[in-house]
Amino acid sequence: MKILITGFEPIRQFYDVNPSWEAVKELPDEINGVEIIKEEIPIVYDKAERVLEELIEKHHPEAVINVGQSGQDRGIMVEKIGVNWDDFNVPDNAGNMRIDEKVVEDGPVAYFTTLPCRKIAEAIVSAGIPAELSETAGTHLCNHVTYFTRHLVETRNLPIISGFIHVPLLMCQCLKGERGDGRYFMEQSVVTRALHVALETIIGELKK
Repeated sequence: MKILITGFEPIRQFYDVNPSWEAVKELPDEINGVEIIKEEIPIVYDKAERVLEELIEKHHPEAVINVGQSGQDRGIMVEKIGVNWDDFNVPDNAGNMRIDEKVVEDGPVAYFTTLPCRKIAEAIVSAGIPAELSETAGTHLCNHVTYFTRHLVETRNLPIISGFIHVPLLMCQCLKGERGDGRYFMEQSVVTRALHVALETIIGELKK
């Protein structure tokens, strides 16, 4: 059994790091007998699609978890829905500003993610880490990959569950200029622990 978990590269116009990848790369390579495949994906909408498609085709995972940063959230946010809409408030790392565009032109309005979202959030809270369910992944790259991954899985009838987890900024990001002022942060080790708990929860469901 394999699980693919991804984090994003930094949003380079604002930050030198991205907490999603910093936390993901510190996860172990194996949890409860399941191989954990950790990959960094670009903050460029079409490149992210290609990388995700290639990774899924290469590894044939049973689950895909995309992880991204949020400058607004106090804790770990487990996303329930991806919508077929891009409305970027900042450009991606290639300068693309997608305004009022569909993620997939002929795709449905939205997909529910298929991870055990509530169980993940409850398990993270039980581990002493703030976490909640969320009904919006925004309209930037986090939502884009949430929707794209689910669309890929659904249209190809792949036996894969997938979803998205938002994590707070790191302290170093909150000390740098207007993008960090007044924002919430979480230590990277705590974020990694939360993701470890999420993976344990997913593995438990997959093994039932």
